[in-house]
Amino acid sequence: QAKLAGRLYPAVFTGKRGRKTPPSRRLAVDLDAELATVNDLVYLMLVDGELKYIGYTATSLKTRMGNYAKGRFPSMGGTNRHIYDMIMESDLNVEILTIKPGTVIQFGLKIPLSRSLEYTLITQHDPEWNRRIR
Repeated sequence: QAKLAGRLYPAVFTGKRGRKTPPSRRLAVDLDAELATVNDLVYLMLVDGELKYIGYTATSLKTRMGNYAKGRFPSMGGTNRHIYDMIMESDLNVEILTIKPGTVIQFGLKIPLSRSLEYTLITQHDPEWNRRIR
């Protein structure tokens, strides 16, 4: 079951005389404290209730979303750059949902299910921002 983990959106700072000014190309991240430290999960990005992207993170959600917020793209740079640019240019407010599918033990091996769930969800739902990586 998907849980609301937080939001990702263009950061705005209130400057002199109460004027709101955009920072130099940064996104703000608000994450649920409990979910922020979870790793090995699938995350979904929604804009106005519409599924836009499905991803996987082996690191914590806080680290993964922090990379988006700071404009860092350590893996799959083209896709992450595209998502970052879409959020910045369109002034989007992105909801982040998470799914923690767990692990199966088979023949004494731990098999995480997150990657296969990510692939299955992308295949079934064909989110717009995932199309860039095909």
